[in-house]
Amino acid sequence: MTPVTESSVSIIITNHNYAAFVDDAITSALAQADDGIDLDVIVVDDGSTDDSIEIIERYGDRVTLIATANNGQGAAFNRGFAASRGATVIFLDADDVLWNGTARRVISKMSNDPTLVRVQFPLDVIDGAGQPTGEIVPERRKALFAGDARPRLLTCPDDIVWQPTSGNAFRRDALDAVLPMPEASFRICADYYLSNLVPMHGMVGALADAGGGYRVHGANAHFSRAENGDRLRSNIRRTYDTHRCLIGEAHRLGFDQLPDDPAAVRSVTFAANRIVSLRLDPSNHPIERDTRWSLVRMGWSSAAARTDVSILRRLGFAGWFVAMAVVPRRLLHVVARPFTELDEQVATGGST
Repeated sequence: MTPVTESSVSIIITNHNYAAFVDDAITSALAQADDGIDLDVIVVDDGSTDDSIEIIERYGDRVTLIATANNGQGAAFNRGFAASRGATVIFLDADDVLWNGTARRVISKMSNDPTLVRVQFPLDVIDGAGQPTGEIVPERRKALFAGDARPRLLTCPDDIVWQPTSGNAFRRDALDAVLPMPEASFRICADYYLSNLVPMHGMVGALADAGGGYRVHGANAHFSRAENGDRLRSNIRRTYDTHRCLIGEAHRLGFDQLPDDPAAVRSVTFAANRIVSLRLDPSNHPIERDTRWSLVRMGWSSAAARTDVSILRRLGFAGWFVAMAVVPRRLLHVVARPFTELDEQVATGGST
């Protein structure tokens, strides 16, 4: 669908059983029009069984409601994008919110630099009641990536600080190039796909100040700070699928730096997750050919490729992999903690 104007914005809210929060998300999206921008708000309800539909319908024609079966987040992204018209697109999780003026700030950033295909912005962490906790995503010691991500995506794609879904805006023509995404592989964490593929089509920008609120609540599985074998294995499988898509897109664009095997793509984070998974529960580890020492070698290779960090830090990564290979089982959780105490998105999006 052709955008109405270059300053038009589509906000696509994806919802599944977030009746307690979707009202706040919609209100925050509609408030972006207060800046006079050309706005459309689309709410994709992914088979909710609570009161979500009733709440969304109260907004009438101020929003476009797309109610589907429970096909997952990737499918919701695809449906919402197909129905949108904005030159700039923001995907907003239904339990998060945008701060007033965020869409205008993104438009200004993209208008000043036509090479940008993606703009990231920090998110304030809010609690279930919507009150700020004082934390931000990413943590204050980490800087959001800005610039040309392609050299990093073609060497260590998982070791980049990317924002979760609600902390991003995308240029429509870049989304046109990569969507629809494979829905079965991205029932959750569909932002992994966009984080890796969209920057292959241009530059990434970042706003300095927070653009919204990232809600942490009882039903939110992505901000757990505890080790969980099922989550770790799911993360590995999803990263593998993301690598497969990234390899295909890189080849389509004429880049041949990545190996053809998704499991062979270098990444400190990917190798770290795999060696933790293998040591904790080898019988359920998702990549059968992995061994301790093959993952140590992969970790060393990945660490050597991390030219974005100091030599001392790269040596620290290398030493950690050896420690994970030899440490007694009773001490695994202690040694693994620097990698497994991370929120799921940042762990795969690069906080090492």
